[in-house]
Amino acid sequence: MAENVQHVGCIRMEKNMILKQKKLDALNADIRGMVKAIKDFKAKRKAAIEANDYETAEQMWNNEKVMTQNLAEANYQKIRLYYSKADAIYEDKIIAICSLPGLIGMKEAKLIECCANINGRKLYAI
Repeated sequence: MAENVQHVGCIRMEKNMILKQKKLDALNADIRGMVKAIKDFKAKRKAAIEANDYETAEQMWNNEKVMTQNLAEANYQKIRLYYSKADAIYEDKIIAICSLPGLIGMKEAKLIECCANINGRKLYAI
């Protein structure tokens, strides 16, 4: 009887891990799309400025800002997916998961903030 309960527990854990991996894969695909969109908006903005089309350039700038905010929120969701029960995470772990531009984006969007510096390692409240 105890073996059956343990087996059911293992199956649930495996299903949760598969679900978490699927969410992570979808989030990574979204993040890649957002990064590409930001690059496209920058290129279009530059082309619009060179063509003296400042209205289009301003629209591309606004699109870029919105997409940058969305990217920061997606990176934040990724951190929360990895560390769902954590209140704070070290900077090096955030960089390993989201990259340095991801960390900077989340700080600029005020989604995370430095709450401590322990032995030279910054700790961010999430």
